[in-house]
Amino acid sequence: FAIFFREPPRIQTKGKK
Repeated sequence: FAIFFREPPRIQTKGKK
């Protein structure tokens, strides 16, 4: 899902991986 990228930088780290 693209929610990881939409979430704040704290969660973005998980989406970047």
